[in-house]
Amino acid sequence: NMFARFISLLALAFWGMAQAGMPLPFTRELYVTSPVMTGNDVLIAQTLLQRDSAVSKSFVASGDYANDSAAATSAFQEAHNLPSTGTLDSVSAQLLLDLHSDDGYTDSGFT
Repeated sequence: NMFARFISLLALAFWGMAQAGMPLPFTRELYVTSPVMTGNDVLIAQTLLQRDSAVSKSFVASGDYANDSAAATSAFQEAHNLPSTGTLDSVSAQLLLDLHSDDGYTDSGFT
């Protein structure tokens, strides 16, 4: 049905606009929830967090955004004078990319 398809596309467009504040490759804020957040964005964030000197060397990139990820994010935020919330928000994500994405690769967001 054409109307249902239109509504679906409209909903996707609004969802994209709501998430537009996150820098690519991130499409959502990352925070502790149940079930835990998983995905490439979590693994990318964890890998970049491991590169920061404020984050414990024992922090492991597991692919699950759990309490250890929130603690690593809080340590990163505190060390860089950001509000220490444990949530990877747009400001934290951009700074993480600026400081630790030194390979020069830029993700277009398209697969």
